[in-house]
Amino acid sequence: MEKKHWIVICLICATVAVSAALWLLSTSNAIEQLPGDDIRQYTEPALSPQTIPVQTPKPEQRPEQEPEPEPGADPEPYSYNDGIHANDREIDFEAYSARNPDFFAWIYVPGTKIDYPVVRSHDNSDYMRHDLDGNFFMGGTVFMDMGNRADMSDRITVLHGHNMRDGTKFADLHNFRDPEFFAQNRVIKLYMPEGMRVYEIIAVYIRDDRNILYRVDYSIDEVWEAYIEEIFNNTDESANLFKVEIGNDDQMLTLNTCVRGQDTKRLLVQGILRR
Repeated sequence: MEKKHWIVICLICATVAVSAALWLLSTSNAIEQLPGDDIRQYTEPALSPQTIPVQTPKPEQRPEQEPEPEPGADPEPYSYNDGIHANDREIDFEAYSARNPDFFAWIYVPGTKIDYPVVRSHDNSDYMRHDLDGNFFMGGTVFMDMGNRADMSDRITVLHGHNMRDGTKFADLHNFRDPEFFAQNRVIKLYMPEGMRVYEIIAVYIRDDRNILYRVDYSIDEVWEAYIEEIFNNTDESANLFKVEIGNDDQMLTLNTCVRGQDTKRLLVQGILRR
C-alpha cells in the first residue's frame, strides 16, 4: 500500500514538471516571435529619479518685415510665417481625440510606411507597449517625449517609435542610412488641428542612448548653436548630413528609434521646420 502511495506521488510530480517545462518553452518561443526592441531606450535615463526634463520656453518669433529693395530693382514680395500650412490630407482630429485625449498629431514620412497617430503623456513608459486605445501591444504607439510641450514650441521636439521587426512603426527610419534614399526622401510631415508642419531632413546618424532633452536647455542660444555645430561636425562615415544654415528661431523635429543588436545605440533622423 505504501509503495503504491509513493508511485502516485512520483507520477504527479513528473506531470507537474513536464507541464511547467512545456509552458516555459511556449512562452520563450512566443516572446522570440514577437516583433519588438529594447524598451530600456525610453526608461533609461528618461525615468531616472535624478533626471528632470527641462521645459524650454517658446522661441521668439521674427516679426514680419520686408527687405529694402536694391536701387532700380522692383521690390519682391516677402513674408515670414510660423511654418504652419493647410493640411494636405483629411484627418478626423476630433474623432481621434475623443478616442484618446492623449492624441495630438499625426506623423507621415513620404517614401516610408511611417503614417501613424502621435500621442503624449506625462510618462514615457505609457505608450511603449500600449496602442492608441490603451490595449497591450508590443508595437506601442508613436509618442512625444514627456519633456516636450505638445504645442511644438520647443526648439527640439523628440518623437519615439519602436524599430519593429515586421517593418512597422519607426523601422523604416533605418532606410535613411542609405545615402541614395536620404538624397531622394527628405521630408517629414506632422499634421495637427491648426495645420501641417513640414520638416526638411538634414541629419541621420547613430549616437549613444542618452536622451538629448535631459539636462540640456536648448533655449540658451549658445547651447543650441553648439548642438547644431556638433551635428554637422559628425565625423562618422555612416552619417548622412545636409548642411543648411540654422538660426536661433528655427525648430527641429527629431525621430528616435533603436538600433537592432546595439542596445546602447539610437538612430536619430532630424529635420528643420520649413517656414
